[in-house]
Amino acid sequence: MGPVAVPAWVGYAALGASVAGTAVAVKAQMDNARFQSRMADYNEKVAEQQAVVEREQGSAQAADLRDRMRRTIADQRVALANAGVTLDSGSPLALLGDTAAEGALDQEQAKWNGEMRARGYDVEGVSQRLRGKMAESAGAYGAAGSLLTGASNAFQMGLSSGTLTLKKK
Repeated sequence: MGPVAVPAWVGYAALGASVAGTAVAVKAQMDNARFQSRMADYNEKVAEQQAVVEREQGSAQAADLRDRMRRTIADQRVALANAGVTLDSGSPLALLGDTAAEGALDQEQAKWNGEMRARGYDVEGVSQRLRGKMAESAGAYGAAGSLLTGASNAFQMGLSSGTLTLKKK
């Protein structure tokens, strides 16, 4: 059995299908890149909002600790006064000073912890922004690669089917 003659339109149809397939692949890559970029933008905004929340929570915890320290000092003053102890010198004054100092340290620690958690989210936000940019670049390069590969494949298909011929000089 010898070679079978194929109508010219079959070659054109195959060439058209190859070009259409390449266009679909390019569009899919660009759509995926856009989606990945938008998801990274969304995640960046979530991280930024979470950083704000962490800072606010650190400040709120510090305020709560400040209030508790004030109540503790007030309770100590009442207890010492009820015991007949003078509060203006010696150990009672030192006790109140130590309580105040420890309370202030706890407040600063609460703020610091909130800030450190917030900075973690700040870093995550930057990371998400970079992921978005990388997704856009990867999509563009992938689409360009698909376009070039598709064009090359279509050209080869055209040559092998006889739909395209090279001119000799």
